[in-house]
Amino acid sequence: MSVLAPAIYARIARAKEHLASLKAEIDAFCRRNAHEVRHEIDPETAEKIVVYYAREHIPVTWSILIGEIAHNLRSSLDQAVYDLTIRESGHPVEFSEFPIFTDRDRFKNTGKGGGLYKIRGVPPKTREAIERVQPFNVRSGGKESLTWLLQELSIIDKHRTIHLCRRKTTGMEMRAVRDITFTGNADLFCLPIGKLEDRAILARWKPANGIDDEVYMEATIAFEIAFDDATISTIAGHPVITICEGIITSVERVMELIESTLS
Repeated sequence: MSVLAPAIYARIARAKEHLASLKAEIDAFCRRNAHEVRHEIDPETAEKIVVYYAREHIPVTWSILIGEIAHNLRSSLDQAVYDLTIRESGHPVEFSEFPIFTDRDRFKNTGKGGGLYKIRGVPPKTREAIERVQPFNVRSGGKESLTWLLQELSIIDKHRTIHLCRRKTTGMEMRAVRDITFTGNADLFCLPIGKLEDRAILARWKPANGIDDEVYMEATIAFEIAFDDATISTIAGHPVITICEGIITSVERVMELIESTLS
């Protein structure tokens, strides 16, 4: 049986509900014809090109859902510290919150704003557990820590939009309807993985029989919704659902660790 207040776990459950809704919307978006591919001629090079057009923009409501997921998870951590502080001290302690630091010295700081200051009201064993899950214990200066990502997404959502993008996957390919010969450079069958922009040129070639050659390219467009590089560089291009699932799991593990210090 959990020692922490039920409302704390209710926030985690709410984050999971938001994630399930987001996943369902993204799956539906990727399945339906939310784009088209057109055959055009590049007026500057006289080459035939295959151009991708996004018929639907990525809904801004998805960014809001991600923000709400981050908010509920971040709040669950803060409320856990608040709950434990009351249990330990008998009353709330001002400026208590769950610390998340990539800098060990800042966490060790007992002055106002420092990590140990924020958790001065919780039991010693819990303080030690919270230190173990700090981002500075992870490689790359903590920037690969899911706890740090949660902190960053929570802050970003308060001040600006969390930007998303389409990202090509290995399921995307181009095929010629009939055999062709071409001149110049062409990369028709091995499209690079990466961000898929509206009006992106998927392939280009110059037919050997002239620009009027009616060669037709078929395209299988496979993509996933990922974080854009304008959000957080360390997760740029990473699938939204995978990252959010990882953050939820990370918070649940933190809660389990905290609970283990109270038994």
